[in-house]
Amino acid sequence: MQKKLLCLIAICLLLVGWSVLVNAAGSSEDLVECYFTSDSKFLKFYLKGQLKDEDATVKIASKDYQAPIENTVEIKTTIMVDNTGSIPKNMRDSVVKSINDYIRRMPSNESVRLVALQKGMIPLTDNYSRDASKLGHALDQLTFDQFGSYVYDGIKQAIEQLYGDDDACYRLVVITDGAAENGGEVSFDYLRTLIETKNRYHVDLIQVASSSKAKEDTNMKSLAMLSSNTYHMMYEGNTDLSYLLMGDVSLVKLKMDNSLTTGESRGVKVTTDNRSIDVGSIYFPQADVGIEASSVPADSNPLLIPLLIAVGAVLAAVAAFAVFFFVAQAATAIAVASTAVVPSITYKFFFILFVLSYLPSGVLFDGFI
Repeated sequence: MQKKLLCLIAICLLLVGWSVLVNAAGSSEDLVECYFTSDSKFLKFYLKGQLKDEDATVKIASKDYQAPIENTVEIKTTIMVDNTGSIPKNMRDSVVKSINDYIRRMPSNESVRLVALQKGMIPLTDNYSRDASKLGHALDQLTFDQFGSYVYDGIKQAIEQLYGDDDACYRLVVITDGAAENGGEVSFDYLRTLIETKNRYHVDLIQVASSSKAKEDTNMKSLAMLSSNTYHMMYEGNTDLSYLLMGDVSLVKLKMDNSLTTGESRGVKVTTDNRSIDVGSIYFPQADVGIEASSVPADSNPLLIPLLIAVGAVLAAVAAFAVFFFVAQAATAIAVASTAVVPSITYKFFFILFVLSYLPSGVLFDGFI
């Protein structure tokens, strides 16, 4: 009996561990990013390459939704450059040159905005541009003599300001020597939660180092793995940023309804062109009054099914107890009537167990099934 119980516990632990692993492996390399519009009326998925299908299937929990596809959307890249004195002196010219080289090689559907990272985000250009000369002049303003780079504050500020409600694919590239442990108002844990549970923002993190022997910033790397999966060490002889070039990006745009925006986290998977992309668990914000249900029947109240299950469970428990009580009383009566054969109280107890053992196995639990 003990061995069977231990085996059952071990199987349960394995199942729980597997579910954790599946949830942790939520991101796919085909997914550039996904996030809700500011009014929470749309959830947008940006995928690499051009898609052949006209619509994609978005599975949320166990229900499928259809969402239209738009190919070759515009890419708007914000490059945030640490402008403080902590950037290694032997790498400052290389940082500027590598950004200029990237701008000259970016595809025709991409434009760039430049900002400096100090104690927050300082704009170097007003708008997104493809003008290499204009962007190069803005890079010349970098002096690398400021004090204090609040990396987490800068990333949060960029996420709040740079992701628009148009259909362009917004991405953030952060170039810094690392995130300081102190200073700033935004903590690593807060920023990790913001990226991991609410949206899948695309944040590329480039760590500038004086040599190839420098240690990786573990916090920055973990943030990159949660978002873009791009973390790179930049040092002398390794300054090329061409791996950041994206090419074509397609948009899958899903309209929200009241059945989805319930303030809960749900598993999400996008299927198109015979490929399935496991996005992982996404937190769906609470619905605004103005959002109309569009893809779920009107009678599908999300609270109705759990309520019926709860009521059914209570009724089943009462019924099971009544059956058990009736059978126990009957068995006791039989045992009392047969005291000449089974005079001992101990024999009565075992006689009751004997009677119960011959009952159909589902009698006591049919109410739960």
